[in-house]
Amino acid sequence: MVVSKNQPIEKIIECINAGATLFGENRAQEMIEKWSEIVGTYCNTSLHFIGHLQTNKVKDVCAYNTHAQGSPLAAGQTTD
Repeated sequence: MVVSKNQPIEKIIECINAGATLFGENRAQEMIEKWSEIVGTYCNTSLHFIGHLQTNKVKDVCAYNTHAQGSPLAAGQTTD
């Protein structure tokens, strides 16, 4: 897993072009800002949210995220 926290989009794309497909983020707002630009072009990536996720951000994060680790969502909370 490549943890892309605090990395610019250009570095993430460089990692994708080098073959990385699994990424992790732990800041919801930063993840949403960066991955909204990446996800449409590089659909072969998998994004994990790492750490605590505030309930009010679950739906936003789930739009870009396939897994949540260490958050209430990982413990079975639904997005309904």
